[in-house]
Amino acid sequence: LAVAAVCVSQRTNKRVCDVEGISQASGVKVADIETAIDALQRSTQSPSTSQPTVSPISTYLPKFCRLLGMSPSTEAIAIQIGNNTTKSGVCARRNPHSVAAAVIYLSFNLEDQK
Repeated sequence: LAVAAVCVSQRTNKRVCDVEGISQASGVKVADIETAIDALQRSTQSPSTSQPTVSPISTYLPKFCRLLGMSPSTEAIAIQIGNNTTKSGVCARRNPHSVAAAVIYLSFNLEDQK
């Protein structure tokens, strides 16, 4: 899911996303990345307009954490980091998907999980 978030972020910012290159670098199958990209895009679309919604990353994190099967303690750390990031405005002009991916990555590292 984190790899897919990177691809969605790149596409949102009108940058080329080389899924095959990312697949080779991450060791994740292209089909799995594409499936996760579709899931991410569906989870962040407004039902009425089908456009991505603008909201703090803390609204995305619980769903992403559940999809990844994160432990409750790691999920709590991710949500706390996400809330702090939103409150402080550190990543205010950043894509919420890429910030969420970074927060999830950081929380996994803090908990020594993969």
